[in-house]
Amino acid sequence: MIARVTFTAKSQIAKNDLQAQAKASLRFWGVSGDIEASAKKSMEDVNTNADVEIKLFYQGELGRFMLQSGSPSSISEGTAQASFLQAKSWADQFIQNACQHRYAYRPLLDEYRNIEGFPDDQVVPDYYVAHRMSYMILSQIVVISDMKDYLLSRTDLDIKLKYSIQVDEIKMVQLGRNWVKSTVEKPEDAITTAGDLLEKFDKDFRAKYEMLMPQKPYIAGVKVVYGGYPNTDPPAGRVKEVEGRSEDINYGRGGDFVWLVPIRTEHAEDACTSFELVIDQVPDEFGNLVKGSKDKSRYLRCKKSSSKDKIRRLALYRRKDAPAPRVTKDPPAYIKSLLGRSWVETVQSFWAFTGRTSNINQGRHGADELYLLWSPRE
Repeated sequence: MIARVTFTAKSQIAKNDLQAQAKASLRFWGVSGDIEASAKKSMEDVNTNADVEIKLFYQGELGRFMLQSGSPSSISEGTAQASFLQAKSWADQFIQNACQHRYAYRPLLDEYRNIEGFPDDQVVPDYYVAHRMSYMILSQIVVISDMKDYLLSRTDLDIKLKYSIQVDEIKMVQLGRNWVKSTVEKPEDAITTAGDLLEKFDKDFRAKYEMLMPQKPYIAGVKVVYGGYPNTDPPAGRVKEVEGRSEDINYGRGGDFVWLVPIRTEHAEDACTSFELVIDQVPDEFGNLVKGSKDKSRYLRCKKSSSKDKIRRLALYRRKDAPAPRVTKDPPAYIKSLLGRSWVETVQSFWAFTGRTSNINQGRHGADELYLLWSPRE
């Protein structure tokens, strides 16, 4: 938070005298309780000899919170004291919402004169997209850390290999730290740079050591499980939504509760290599994904091929529309960054899925976009 105070002389007072009065009037800043009499006297002197305007500038997510709370960008009350008190109230609110720290801050009073060309409109970077990307990156770092811990616990791996695993895990963490630093400077590139980073995580660690991890059974299809009142508890082992949203296919559409449960097999020849969404009027016995709703029936078809990419992992992705991030710096570059990949492709890449169905909710007006994602790797 920056409060820029401008004193404009309105009498023949000497510059040095006005500067002294201005400094004295600002002694109240950072002091709790009532303003001292000496500070009030200085404010009265300033009010007589100058007009006071205060502009408030914020940066970061806390700045966005303050602006949403009604903080004005400019304060110019009838008196200097009224302007100062209003500015102080916003500063107090800012401090109350700030995170705990161990730094000692002080007001920069006489140093403002050294800031030449300070912008009238301080830009507040928008970190909405970067914030969402950071959670996805963190989740993948956790996966890498868990893999590292498991591999180091194996007694059959030699010391040199374990050393390489530890070094590679440290490199991945450092790449994540570097991404944070670069994204602070250029949040408009968050989607593109995060996508590149997650691909590097997958290539330089997960794929590199995956064959040393325990392999789970293949998936030979999905069982469609229905629920309804009073049986509303989702089944164990159901296919989860990657961002923690509802796994009920009929969510928000009425009808029965509909969940997907993977069918496992130890035999590669029985495993699915992809899934296809089929929209047709078929009996519910086929596994109608929209049972009980008024929408057209649909089901998932397991497709099998000679490909070695036998599916081992499934997940759902429910795409919710979010407010468009506010463009802050270079509009063309920011828009290009956002449109470079769709959200579906981004999430698919982040979670290392290799394929997906078309939108399961296509043709259901007003419904969320919903996709089944799969991967031959756990």
